[in-house]
Amino acid sequence: MIFLDQIGEQLHRSRLNKILREHGRNVGVRKEIRCSPHDCRHYFAQKQLRNGIDV
Repeated sequence: MIFLDQIGEQLHRSRLNKILREHGRNVGVRKEIRCSPHDCRHYFAQKQLRNGIDV
């Protein structure tokens, strides 16, 4: 999967991790809570399963 920045260039994994950490800090996510693409996917999947998504 490829994510692009504002000028259409590829965002690298390290930059995407940094963006998520910055946004997590800005919205008040506690320091002991990791905020990464993997953690976001995991959280979303858990929420969907708890809400009864058809696997």
